[in-house]
Amino acid sequence: MNVAFVFPRISFLWTGTSSLVAGQRCVLRQPSSRSCTALSPPWSSSLESLPASESPRLYHIKFYSSSRVLGLIEELGIKDKVNTRVIDAAKLRLDPELTQRNPTKRLPYLELGDGLDGVIESGAIIQFLLEMYDTNHTLSFPPLTAGDSKDQVRKRAQFLQFLYFGPSTAYHTIMPIFFQTFGVPHDKRNQAEIQRLAGDWDRLVVGVLVKQLKESGGPYLMGPKFTAVDIAISFDLMTASFTGVPSLLADPLLAEYFKLISSREVFKNLYSP
Repeated sequence: MNVAFVFPRISFLWTGTSSLVAGQRCVLRQPSSRSCTALSPPWSSSLESLPASESPRLYHIKFYSSSRVLGLIEELGIKDKVNTRVIDAAKLRLDPELTQRNPTKRLPYLELGDGLDGVIESGAIIQFLLEMYDTNHTLSFPPLTAGDSKDQVRKRAQFLQFLYFGPSTAYHTIMPIFFQTFGVPHDKRNQAEIQRLAGDWDRLVVGVLVKQLKESGGPYLMGPKFTAVDIAISFDLMTASFTGVPSLLADPLLAEYFKLISSREVFKNLYSP
């Protein structure tokens, strides 16, 4: 019996004679050859055709990590396909209907509608929306297929790495510094702890980003092309700028990169007070 699982552009089929590769059904003719037929996710068209009340809905609080996802939605121009519901912290923690659907009580949270479960985690939501709506790969790089060049493999691997780097490594490195500094009078700050944490930021985040900018040739992380990874990391660099610790963005190459991405209209709309 064949058992198929089909997700947007990522599909798997368990069978002895055929397989699915990057949204295609491929039948093995010989060990060295196969024929492929393009597939579409069985529910992607239904999501795109849903009325606004049933379309995917992002729950968002200004300056929260959900800003990464909202930034993607606005850069892709899909506000008509993905609704945004702005809430406050009290609703996130206390609303019984929302907490039943999203028991983590954290953002971002993307409600899919159409009877489907919601999605949490910034990187997963961004990748999901890219696979659903960025079919021309305006802000992404296409999934790998058999026969792709080494350069295509390298770019896809780097793209996925940095798509998750911001919401994971960078986020968990910058937030302790933010809590040590934001709203804390300068003379009451634990400067020794801040310097220790700043050393972690420099080693774990700045060093990685600067290396990537140099190797890609810039001006963006993936080279000349602005992509979703720049949107994802912009939240963490914005947070670093709010701490009032100059050394966090002191590297000249990183400072120039942050100046570039923070000049975009979407960034200014998201993070202006």
